[in-house]
Amino acid sequence: MSPFNGWGFKRIDWVGEMHSRGLLDGEGAWALNNALRGGGYVAGGFARALAYGVLCGGNNKAAWDRIDWYSQIPAYAKKHGVQLGAPTPREAVFWKATAGDIDLFFRDPQGAAAMISALDCRPGIYGMGSSRAGYAMDYRVGRRALQIITKVHGEPEDVIGTFDIANAKVVLEEGGIHYTIGWLQLEEKRQLGIDIWNKPNLLWRVRKWAKKHLYADLRPGDHAPYVEAVFSAMEAVNAGTLMRWGEAVKKYSIHSFAKMFIETSPPAEVLKISMLLDSYDQMHVIRNLTKLGMKNDQQ
Repeated sequence: MSPFNGWGFKRIDWVGEMHSRGLLDGEGAWALNNALRGGGYVAGGFARALAYGVLCGGNNKAAWDRIDWYSQIPAYAKKHGVQLGAPTPREAVFWKATAGDIDLFFRDPQGAAAMISALDCRPGIYGMGSSRAGYAMDYRVGRRALQIITKVHGEPEDVIGTFDIANAKVVLEEGGIHYTIGWLQLEEKRQLGIDIWNKPNLLWRVRKWAKKHLYADLRPGDHAPYVEAVFSAMEAVNAGTLMRWGEAVKKYSIHSFAKMFIETSPPAEVLKISMLLDSYDQMHVIRNLTKLGMKNDQQ
């Protein structure tokens, strides 16, 4: 398949590469190839992890080991029944633990429905029911967690245009890896970019991406709107209107967001965000800003 207009492209048989390296069993390779031949594509966290390993991580054993770690269902999940047949509903909450889902998107609902039917008829592939958020159907294929996205369909360019995290804008298709302009620069600098700011769960997604993918800083220009997002969240918490999974969010959650990028933010934004911190953290911030000012004066 030809590269998308204006996108970067790396030709690679990534499914075959994973299979040959032992990162996918036969059923996993069958499932992914079946999806790709049916017009499906992978986007999101797993696509980013694989693209980073191939394009930035050296495309060597260490890089593929990292990809393996990202998407593998960890051994401790076995106590919840993952090594057996389909777990009970209570166990299903924990069955994939910290594994990164391989998110499969389709261009139309018919493609997603056909894939679900194929998986449901395949021995050795376990249907785990609807995802917690209700936008996908979960499957366990060997050591991998597949999600068939059922609520969002369309061409890859249109679908990832709705993604809030810029680093997630990678597409894996049958021909290889497609990535947006600016993606490589973000990854090489280990910066997290945010393209859409009005999603209700944005701060939690930013924290998830920063921790799981080890980003130490935000993209230049994103610090100020991030601080505004944290202030808006605190206002909603004080008003009792910020909810997550049906429960009111507590103030300490917002404090943790306030401190996430404080070491790398511009001084003006650090000073603003310090207003949300307790007195001890405020003193630490002021001390660091004073040191930074003295250092600049000496230069």
